[in-house]
Amino acid sequence: MVQASDLNGLWTGQFSYFASEDLGQWPFKARLVGKEGRLSGLVIEPHVHGNGEVKADLEGTIEGSKVSFVKRYQSTSNDYTRPVSYEGQVSEDGKTIAGTWTHSDSSGPFEMTFGK
Repeated sequence: MVQASDLNGLWTGQFSYFASEDLGQWPFKARLVGKEGRLSGLVIEPHVHGNGEVKADLEGTIEGSKVSFVKRYQSTSNDYTRPVSYEGQVSEDGKTIAGTWTHSDSSGPFEMTFGK
């Protein structure tokens, strides 16, 4: 069974959109901190319009191998006003989290890998 503290550290990943595969994959980096079933952290990803990066705070839980968290952007840009929800599973070796994200009327798959 995965403990929240097992997820502590730097993760790299990507997400994409179910409805628009032509948008490709969007990379991100995340620093996770886990303690007693709770997760928190910081996510950094490219700005949707290519103007640098945006940061988001992450808060969530881990229960068994199921991970749930909400990403709330620190940006005041109209492109980043709504939170994004993530639901995923931690792999048996604890090195990958994969699942689905949802945001308003959009959703898609995501995958993140520990320590890359």
